[in-house]
Amino acid sequence: SLLKSPYQGIRSNATASIPSLVKNLLEKDPTLTCEVLMNAVATEYAAYHQIDHHIHLINPTDETLFPGINSKAKELQTWEWIYGKTPKFSINTSFHVLYEQSHLEIKVFLDIKNGRIEICNIEAPDHWLPLEIRDKLNSSLIGSKFCPTETTMLTNILLRTCPQDHKLHSKWNILCEKIKGIM
Repeated sequence: SLLKSPYQGIRSNATASIPSLVKNLLEKDPTLTCEVLMNAVATEYAAYHQIDHHIHLINPTDETLFPGINSKAKELQTWEWIYGKTPKFSINTSFHVLYEQSHLEIKVFLDIKNGRIEICNIEAPDHWLPLEIRDKLNSSLIGSKFCPTETTMLTNILLRTCPQDHKLHSKWNILCEKIKGIM
């Protein structure tokens, strides 16, 4: 279940992953522990290579044993690695918002290349969010990083340029939270 993406509507030219059947070893044998498994692997390894059976535990984050390992780990957590190097992909999705006792459908279409939004088309009913404000959001997101933090910053800046209308600000916040939720 952990291998299934929670995101819907993503389309890409990347090679599709084909999940393999995965099972936790404890499901097969509840007596298995990490220590039991490590000992079994070490015993087999030692027997195969005709060496003494000895387990020497190491810390994989130890910079003295693996120089640069922590900086590599940090690099793999950056936006540049996670999104900046991804192949072009598209998101075509929709979500519903409750407004005056009815559910309104909001459609979102994004094209992302090298982690940046190339095309942004957010469609919402005109009576819910004025076209001018929607167009401002669409154009502002183009060129920005596909990243909830950057989207939050941009939407907060845009919100300050909107009329001081409490209902409009509320709708804007709902829309922006939904958009960040697909990132």
